[in-house]
Amino acid sequence: MTAGTDQTTGTSERLPTGRLLLALGLLIAEYVLALFVFDSDRLPIAKDTDAFRWVGESMSLIIVVVTAAFLIGGNLSLAEKREMSSAFREPRQMWPYLAGHAATYALSLAVTVFVFNANLGSDHPWLWIALWLGSAVVSVLLLAAAVIPRAAIRPLRRPLARALLTGTVVGIVALLAGYATSVLWRPMSRLTLEVVGFLLSLTGHDVVGSPEELFVGTPSYTVFIDRQCSGYEGIGLITVMLGFYLYVFRKSLRFPNALVLLPIGMISIWVANGFRIAALIAVGTWISPEVAEGGFHSAAGWLLFCAVTLGLVALSRRSRWFARDRESGNKTFMTPEGAYLLPLLFLIGAALMTSLFTADFDYLYPLRVITPLIPLWLFRRYYRELRWSWSWTPIALGLAVFVLWVALEPSPDPATVDLIPETLGKMSKVAAAAWLVARVLGSVVVVPISEELAFRGYLLRRLIDSDFTAVSPQRFTLLSFLVSSIAFGALHGRWLAGIFAGMLYAGAQYRRGQISDAIIAHAVTNGLLAAYVLIFDQWNFW
Repeated sequence: MTAGTDQTTGTSERLPTGRLLLALGLLIAEYVLALFVFDSDRLPIAKDTDAFRWVGESMSLIIVVVTAAFLIGGNLSLAEKREMSSAFREPRQMWPYLAGHAATYALSLAVTVFVFNANLGSDHPWLWIALWLGSAVVSVLLLAAAVIPRAAIRPLRRPLARALLTGTVVGIVALLAGYATSVLWRPMSRLTLEVVGFLLSLTGHDVVGSPEELFVGTPSYTVFIDRQCSGYEGIGLITVMLGFYLYVFRKSLRFPNALVLLPIGMISIWVANGFRIAALIAVGTWISPEVAEGGFHSAAGWLLFCAVTLGLVALSRRSRWFARDRESGNKTFMTPEGAYLLPLLFLIGAALMTSLFTADFDYLYPLRVITPLIPLWLFRRYYRELRWSWSWTPIALGLAVFVLWVALEPSPDPATVDLIPETLGKMSKVAAAAWLVARVLGSVVVVPISEELAFRGYLLRRLIDSDFTAVSPQRFTLLSFLVSSIAFGALHGRWLAGIFAGMLYAGAQYRRGQISDAIIAHAVTNGLLAAYVLIFDQWNFW
């Protein structure tokens, strides 16, 4: 990076990112250690108790409030950033906080061993549960106090209070909307049934169905329009995605005009859901019920969701009514955004397309390896800035993610754990070997490059500045760090392990300011997982 680029990174780059990342790594390591002694099945309190039911029902509200608070309160003024930076530079003693953290963590671990792995002979189990939770919370707070001085929190009090208040309002509205969908899903299902029946009638074939029992189809294949098929989940998902888009690109969009995208998205995704179900019935009737109920059932929905979302985004960028600076219709796709995003989009698109025509085992996986190579070759001149050089840091962090991923792996489904080896055994040796080679190359080479370019190369910097190429890969902001890691976890479906992995890959990039370090760390993780699968027959990781 040039000196000019460093100057644009602002005061937040002078924050002790190394100290913060080390604290985060310690917290993750301690969490993984606690997992080995934690056994929820031995909890000395009935699982259906009102307290646990209340915690479970309120968790969605807590997640929405915290997420909204981070999104709303992520932007600090230059004066607030300078005040925080100067607070970190003041000398202070850290060892009392670290000692307190170690002591309370040890207490929490000891109580965990006692409460969750033994028959607790106590008439007051709630006292032990309170001691366990209290020591864990105090341990985290003391670790935070060790690396974050009190003076650095002072500038955050007013923005954080405003963000939490707004986030609470958003969370309550979202919770009420969730209750509304639980009431409205049946009438929505009936309306969806009518739309699907009409679409099927256009083919000229007989349509059977029951509005009361909520099933529709042909004489040879019918489906039940349950909660998921009614379309309300798609409406909620596209509302969140478009809301996030409106927030991130708020400076380049016209308001309140851009808010019209929300109802347009809701209606469009609901109509698309009707087409998906009609196509599902057509595949089950005239092609194969196994294909319809396998990959097509979910993949078609994601394809339509991506098409609707990307279509609305493209519309908003090209329309003067939505965008402040309308993009030209003849604008080339050879842009930095395309260089960093298209490999992942090609990878996801190939995965969705291949899963349309496969039930359980993806015979067409090699296409996922080949497809992202197209944009990687076309945009090869943009990747000269990736500067590959040797460092132990990405190797160590990739190994840490591997250990974390294995430790957090849920119990495999016995019905699917042997699917891959059994299917490979039925294939010819050449075909099986070719599939395995493609699987390893995809995991170790194509996937790390495609995902890291998008999440660390683009999103991590785009959340800081609209001109993401002017942002140093080493620049740290809490908002970009958290949002990009959460998005990475959401893509992988395993939220906790995925979020931690995204954080550590970001840490690899922060260490030397090189996106290539994040790619190497990701490749190390996937390479170790591939070896773990092939050597120890742990096929559930694939």
